[in-house]
Amino acid sequence: MKSLRTATRVFLVLLWVAGAAMAQEEGIAEVRGTVLGPDGNPQAGVTIQVASENDLTNVIEVASAVDGTFALEIPEPEGFYRLTLTKEGLAKLEASLELVDGEWYDYNVRMGSAEEGKRNQAIDVYNDALKDWEAEDDAAALAKVRQAIEIDPTMPQAHLTLAHMMHNGGDDVAAATAMDQYRALEEGDATAARLAYRVYRGTGQGAKARQALAKVRGTEVAPALAAEIYNRGVAAFQDGDDDTAIVDFRTATDLQADLAPAWAALATAHYNLEQYDLAIGAVDRLLAVEPGNVRGLRVRFLIQDARGDTAAAAEAMAAYRAADPAAAAELLIRRATADYEAGLATQAKNALLQALSIAPDNPEAHYQLGLVFAGDGDFAKAKEHLGRFIELAPDHPDAGAAQEMIDAL
Repeated sequence: MKSLRTATRVFLVLLWVAGAAMAQEEGIAEVRGTVLGPDGNPQAGVTIQVASENDLTNVIEVASAVDGTFALEIPEPEGFYRLTLTKEGLAKLEASLELVDGEWYDYNVRMGSAEEGKRNQAIDVYNDALKDWEAEDDAAALAKVRQAIEIDPTMPQAHLTLAHMMHNGGDDVAAATAMDQYRALEEGDATAARLAYRVYRGTGQGAKARQALAKVRGTEVAPALAAEIYNRGVAAFQDGDDDTAIVDFRTATDLQADLAPAWAALATAHYNLEQYDLAIGAVDRLLAVEPGNVRGLRVRFLIQDARGDTAAAAEAMAAYRAADPAAAAELLIRRATADYEAGLATQAKNALLQALSIAPDNPEAHYQLGLVFAGDGDFAKAKEHLGRFIELAPDHPDAGAAQEMIDAL
């Protein structure tokens, strides 16, 4: 991430002209005014210095009186001058003034506390850090963010940005520490909670990760995070880690209840683990979101078939067949092959006949059915289907074996 909001100073230095610049004798400009403290009362003993921006070594200096007033005369003024006010316990104040020969200027100056000055110093350093980060000078940015925290440890944005930097750099332990410090100072918004989830999950802090997810749920950030978590689950699933995948898919659906791919993946993962009740629950949620979801219809058939619920499996196959006939036929053929290899010839024959009712010219179905009929001793039907297989796929690698079988029957 290379774009963060800059921090705003915690107080405004109020420096204003009380009235229009007034005429003064030529060769001199006069700067006068009153210094007020954080509480609005006059401040005595404030050191006021004025120096030309072209020569900062030539300083004119006075101290404010008991009533906070001051006056300085600047001989032969030209261009811009730097006005500096300092006093122990108060924040240093600097401003740029443009002075004109022969005029005087009346300013009221309100100084902040030393603590406010420290905060402003930290904010200036922090904002410089963001400029470095935008310029992709990550090392300089990181150093300045840490410097800002050292100056003002109570600055929430600096801790949050440090957490971003550490997470982006792959150090979730340091990121989690920074996030803890941020959350101790500020509750944060959904975007901060998204980062919190990432770093706490990365460090195995499940309770904190769940708290962060609760903050994200229902916000504009939720869909993108749900997709991110789903994609991570897909990677785990592809690596054979079904348990981790299930956790991620479930988390994604908790964040976005209508995320159809996550429900489909969750159903598939539970099916692979033979957790059929959980799998059918996920399929039901998927089909509630997308009633015609082909993947959901397919998995529902597989689940009911695996459960041995013949009626439910037939109903599921009818819905799948209506949605995607070609895919349904292929699934039935694969199912028949598995049954045949397991010695379940009757189930294999029924599946193949269903497949041919959907796709009458499917060569693989004819070949498999020819083998089944040959095994059952129904040689006429075996020859019929094996012959049809050769007609449909004469160049198939098994075409020669099929012809030899026909000749032998």
